Amino acid sequence: MRLLVLDASPRGENSHTRVLTTAFLSGFPEGTQVETLELSRLNLHPCLGCLCCWTKTPGCCVQRDDMERVYAAIERADVIVESFPLYFYGIPGTLKTLTDRCLPYTKAYGWSGQAQHEPRDPKMLQKRLVLLSTCWHTGIERNYAAVRAEYDLICDGRYDAIFCPQGELFVIDACKRQKDAYLADVRLAGQNVAQGRRIASEIQKRLNRPILSDATFERITRPHWQIVE
Repeated sequence: MRLLVLDASPRGENSHTRVLTTAFLSGFPEGTQVETLELSRLNLHPCLGCLCCWTKTPGCCVQRDDMERVYAAIERADVIVESFPLYFYGIPGTLKTLTDRCLPYTKAYGWSGQAQHEPRDPKMLQKRLVLLSTCWHTGIERNYAAVRAEYDLICDGRYDAIFCPQGELFVIDACKRQKDAYLADVRLAGQNVAQGRRIASEIQKRLNRPILSDATFERITRPHWQIVE
């Protein structure tokens, strides 16, 4: 099995989301081939909106930059993990650029007013996509509403997601028992995906619960941020 991690955090190995990703990967069996691309280190140009990948050069972007390396890695992968922080309700800029540049994988149809997208390569439907993300705020529904809406449109619901709004706790020396229990469930989620299954509903429910209550989370993290009244 080949697994591709697209790391969209500007902090790389020091990111809070990397803790989540490492726990998820630990659920895969020994021998799994893991390739990690740190997007902040790549030269990725924004999509030009020229639609040549639909018309003049079907399935191929006209730009020549590090997206060619990303395309090749996606082609090799069986499971694609997008690991990213959430700062302001949406995916970070580098990941949005990459996502826009994945337009060559689709073809347009229904030009008569109901334009939609479908995969150009049926093999793309066989790949598993998992979203892993942390942020500092509490609550999944509001903070990740825009992310879910975008990926529901792009992937038609064919993806798994672990969103951890209290990711700041991973770098604070507190609540070790609660963090360990949460990361143990993340590992179980990795095992589910490694076995070709969706994340089990009971595991997903536990992962959707906050690690701490909102009040306790704020009390613990305020000193870390040196927030003053």
